[in-house]
Amino acid sequence: MFQKKLRLKTKEVRFLTRKGIRYYGRYFSFHSFPQYPNILHNQISCHISIKYDKRAVHRNKLKKIIINYIQEEDITTKQRTVWWTWKTGYYKIFIGLNKQNIEHFKTKIKDLNKKEQRKTIQQFLAQHFVEREHKLLSFQSKTAHDKHSKNPHSYKKNIQRKD
Repeated sequence: MFQKKLRLKTKEVRFLTRKGIRYYGRYFSFHSFPQYPNILHNQISCHISIKYDKRAVHRNKLKKIIINYIQEEDITTKQRTVWWTWKTGYYKIFIGLNKQNIEHFKTKIKDLNKKEQRKTIQQFLAQHFVEREHKLLSFQSKTAHDKHSKNPHSYKKNIQRKD
C-alpha cells in the first residue's frame, strides 16, 4: 500500500475521471492530470471494477500486483513529460481496468499460477507505459502544421453535393 501522501483522495479521483487526460491501453485505462506545483511527487490510485470479479479477494490481489509494480519501478518519484505543455513534472494518476477487455484479460491470466499471473500482469503494465511513451513521442515529432491541421473526417468535407 502507498503512503498516505502518495494516494489520491476520493474527490481527486472523481475530478480525474471527469476532467483528466485519458489514455486507454488494451487492458488498463489511465486518467492523469498535472500535479500542484508545490507537491514534488506523483499521486497514484488504482481501482478494479466489480466486473472483474465479485469477490473482493481477487480484486485486491490484482490491485496489490499493480501497486507492487508501481513501487518496484519507482513510478511515484519519476517525472513525466506531457505533450500538451512539453514540460516535465509530477502528475495525479488514476489506474483502472479497461472495461471493454475485462473478459479477455481474465482469460489471459485465468489458468496461470500465482507467479506467472503476477509476471504477465506486470508485463501488461510495462507494455502500457511503453505504448503511452511511444504515443507521446510520435505526437511530439509531428510538425506544428500537422498538429493544428483540420480533421480529414470533418463534417463539412463529408457533405455530398447534389448536382
